[in-house]
Amino acid sequence: MGPKDPAGTDTGTRTGDALLSVDVDALRAFAASASEESAAVGSIESAARVSAAAEALAGSAVGAALARAARPLREAHSAFAGDLSGMARSASSNADDFTQAEETIAGAMAWPTDGGTR
Repeated sequence: MGPKDPAGTDTGTRTGDALLSVDVDALRAFAASASEESAAVGSIESAARVSAAAEALAGSAVGAALARAARPLREAHSAFAGDLSGMARSASSNADDFTQAEETIAGAMAWPTDGGTR
């Protein structure tokens, strides 16, 4: 059972004894979600549809505008997918870093098992 918000709702698992008060599970869930969305955005084929519409309307002002829009649209989807992928990697890496930091802090604060002093 994790920490509670002011309403008493469990807010998820936090690292260690919550020394850093970071919800690592939420970071990992965000990373997974951002990765899935990156794949979805990266697979959008709107540029092909725009190009097909441009061909169907060849010779018209709308067809010309659609022809010019296909490449920037494809590039925008690719860039956004890359940004989402980077966010996913960062969130996952941050979760690992917070877990490592908490383990290091907890180890430094722990009393020796032989009963000696720190």
